[in-house]
Amino acid sequence: MSIVTIELQSKQYKALLNIASQEKKSEHQIFLEAIKEYLERREKLAKGRATLLRIGKGFGKGPRDLADKHDEYLYGKEPL
Repeated sequence: MSIVTIELQSKQYKALLNIASQEKKSEHQIFLEAIKEYLERREKLAKGRATLLRIGKGFGKGPRDLADKHDEYLYGKEPL
């Protein structure tokens, strides 16, 4: 485990102390939970971005005239 020293604004520190008091937890527990939630959120965003990039690789491989001829592609003929 590593020991880290950080500086917080008074307002931030008071807010964290208030949360710790309300949840009947130590400051240490609140800091660890906050960091854990932040890292989990970042990991989830990274996975989402990777998924979007993977999906995006398929774009641009279809017919170039799809917008103009969408009825023909959908229904197999020119619209009436």
